[in-house]
Amino acid sequence: MTASASTGGPATGKRLAWFASAAMTFGVLLICLAFVRRGTAASGSAKNPSSVADGTLCQLFVDPAGNRPVRCAAVLDAKPEAVWRIVTDYARFGEIFDSKLWHVAVTTHSEDPDGRQHLVGRVIAPFAEYPFDVRIKHEVTPERSVASWDENDGAGNTTRGSWTVAPLDGGRTLLVYQQEVHAKRSPTFIINNLLLAQLGSAVLRVSQRVTPAGKP
Repeated sequence: MTASASTGGPATGKRLAWFASAAMTFGVLLICLAFVRRGTAASGSAKNPSSVADGTLCQLFVDPAGNRPVRCAAVLDAKPEAVWRIVTDYARFGEIFDSKLWHVAVTTHSEDPDGRQHLVGRVIAPFAEYPFDVRIKHEVTPERSVASWDENDGAGNTTRGSWTVAPLDGGRTLLVYQQEVHAKRSPTFIINNLLLAQLGSAVLRVSQRVTPAGKP
């Protein structure tokens, strides 16, 4: 009995170690698959919150043109005019994008002959800096105001996005921020996961700069 138990002990330990290793490997695989799915699974149905209390809703979105931006939407207890002034305040543009992973520094701002706003600057991350040169088009109608950009550096890197400010009843505003980025040397699903984690903070910072009375 004693000899049998002593020979069975190490074998049992090895089996437990194998099962633990297999379970850990399976868990890591599930996490990786969830990460890939989160960065690739898109919906054509826009998610808009119904109230300020719903917070910011972010998703990977498929727009009518087939583009796949990360889209974040929030209801703000502020007038559309006040929100529009903030998202087009290019002198303080970097304040909106000051996140844990990166921040934006605008070095020059000018207006092109066609009315587009021309921004040049850098996206500064912990271990790298990335220059940007973007032209932002403004379109203002009674239904909504849109600031949009669509840039391609000719080397396989593109950025496309927009701020949309739409009036709601009670002097409130629906704010939508969309951003789609393709980088030649980075998998799109990784970029999308970073955007899903960070774009909501930009919407939050806009919200923090307006008051319920709609005065920034």
